[in-house]
Amino acid sequence: MVYLEQYIREYQLDFLKDSEFADADVARGEQFLEYDRLIWKHLKNPSVQAYASAGILMGAALKGRGEPILVGLKDKFKADYPDSKFNQPLESLISASSTNTNEQPGNAGHSFSSGINVLGMDEEISSIRDLVGKFKGKVVYMDIWATWCTPCMFGMNHHEPIGQFSKGKDIVLLYVSVDDEERRARWEKVIEDKHLTGYHILSNYALRDELIQQFGDGAYLPLPTYLIFDKKGKLMERNAKQPSHNTLLFNQLSQYHK
Repeated sequence: MVYLEQYIREYQLDFLKDSEFADADVARGEQFLEYDRLIWKHLKNPSVQAYASAGILMGAALKGRGEPILVGLKDKFKADYPDSKFNQPLESLISASSTNTNEQPGNAGHSFSSGINVLGMDEEISSIRDLVGKFKGKVVYMDIWATWCTPCMFGMNHHEPIGQFSKGKDIVLLYVSVDDEERRARWEKVIEDKHLTGYHILSNYALRDELIQQFGDGAYLPLPTYLIFDKKGKLMERNAKQPSHNTLLFNQLSQYHK
């Protein structure tokens, strides 16, 4: 475990700078999201992946710091390795009681400004098909982002022109965040501060994993990622233009808005 932690933390994160979280919240355990990502990226044998993931999670739990994110990663481990012998000890070591109940991740009942619509509050949306299927008959421009992603924030500074262009047309602006649930409050604040009118969803683990498999390399999802789906829900542009390239983006969208 010492070797594994040194390989991930000191070599991959510190030396190679292979980090997605520029401001990982250690108290919440966001560094373990990086550990999980790097294990999937660099350890290809499933048995080795399971051993490494379980070892990291159990080691963290035994230190007794109660990082909230460990609970979500324990559930993800069970979904990834349903037959693993490590599920029982992980369940024993990591439970919802290990979270700090006085530190809740934002209010799920937050009331957003006019024009901002949040999906997934009353139902589980766990696949791209379910998500895009909600907008049959409309062109969908999907922006996959995260609050800790600086290029994502830059793209959102150019939201107003695409918002104006899509107004009155059968074009949906769909913002899919891959933030962890623990960042819900920060996610809500970015949406409000930038007044990102359109539709929003904070992806669960199932949806996030599918996005990584479909548009990443199975372990890493480049952010931001922009996609265009036609009115039948078919993916037409895997590398759509970003909002700052507004004229080129408008031309792309116009091809499918006929």
